[in-house]
Amino acid sequence: MLPEAFRSSIISQLGPQKAESLFRVLDTEPPVSIRLHHSKLSEFPGSRPAPFSRYGRILSARPQFKDDPLFHAGAYYVQEASSMTLESLLPLFQEISHKRGGLKVLDLCAAPGGKSTHLLSLLGLCEGPGLLLSNEVVRSRAAILADNIAKWGCSNSIVTSLDPSVLGRLEGFFDVIVVDAPCSGEGMFRKDHNARNEWSEDNVALCAARQKRILADIWPALSAGGILAYSTCTFNSLENEDNLLWACSNLGASLADIPGSPETGRHYYPGEDCGEGFFLGALVKDGEYRPFRTGEKDTKGSLKPFKDKIDWVNSEDFVLYRKGNLVKAYPKTAANAMLCLENRLNNVLSAGTAVAQVIEGARGYVLVPDADLALSEALKPAAFPTVALDTEQARGFISREPLILPSGTPKGYVLLTYSGLPLGFAKNIGTRANNLWKTRL
Repeated sequence: MLPEAFRSSIISQLGPQKAESLFRVLDTEPPVSIRLHHSKLSEFPGSRPAPFSRYGRILSARPQFKDDPLFHAGAYYVQEASSMTLESLLPLFQEISHKRGGLKVLDLCAAPGGKSTHLLSLLGLCEGPGLLLSNEVVRSRAAILADNIAKWGCSNSIVTSLDPSVLGRLEGFFDVIVVDAPCSGEGMFRKDHNARNEWSEDNVALCAARQKRILADIWPALSAGGILAYSTCTFNSLENEDNLLWACSNLGASLADIPGSPETGRHYYPGEDCGEGFFLGALVKDGEYRPFRTGEKDTKGSLKPFKDKIDWVNSEDFVLYRKGNLVKAYPKTAANAMLCLENRLNNVLSAGTAVAQVIEGARGYVLVPDADLALSEALKPAAFPTVALDTEQARGFISREPLILPSGTPKGYVLLTYSGLPLGFAKNIGTRANNLWKTRL
């Protein structure tokens, strides 16, 4: 049953006919949609294009994603189609990137990673270097976010677990900030019937107040002329249009013009649009743009350049740094800005691509490849001998089952692939092979 107060508010907002149509749809099965990785997968069998993203696909049935090696290879992300409407802001992102020679983006409330992985794909469609900082204040959810970012394999990313007020101290650093705000979850009523029981008018008011605090806390970190994308998975205007108008009155913002959307943002309704309930709006920060300046201390902290060559990484495009016993790769085009963030911020869960652990010994050191490298763009082609797995073998690898490699496989670290995509590492020691699935450092 839908809460009566919710029904009344939706009837008032949409009118009786449209509201009743929505109520009926909320008792139906939701569609299943995925978003393809921009460089790992071009099509998904048995799917059709989703309406809101060039990478989106609608599936005819829900498969067991956890059993699909392509999912674990980062070839696609399971995401509601309506959430992919973030891509409608791409022209605004491209305009800023063209003017500034690149984009620095913050995904503030990022777990579990749907919008972050989408943003990483969209950054590839913008001019100049780009970087993404993905943040999640809840540490357990931030760990899931870091894992999904690692599967996506883009090295121009950082994952943190910080309160928005801490990130707000990076005054004027970001060109784009995405706030997918915690909300009352009305758009989840079809997927999650428990969300109906948790809904109340008091909770809507509480969420709206919390969303204002989040916007106020992070606003200083947005550069003048930058874009703040604001979204929720709820229907009411209190958490959506009203918050955008409040920001315009109190923060020094103007409403951004999103192609094909009303000025105060657009609602996406189940039944009318593919996917679940969603709202997307955007703000432009008033003022004159001034580039963020990094100082010498920002790029000289606990991370030290790793000067020895590692043949696993393309040295023309990536630079290596060592933090403790971990060697990490950063894209050369974004390295200084990423080092600035990593040196200024605490609770950095990941940054760049973890390449290897350094094991010190009496005769020097040895390097052990990190599982993240297998899925990353930083991996140099032909850096390791490869063994192609069939579906059954790949599922066994993901389940950490013992490995039997083909005779003649070279000893040492071996890259295992599935359908031509890297999946992870094994260490062949001759009589047997160690399964290194998700052995991250």
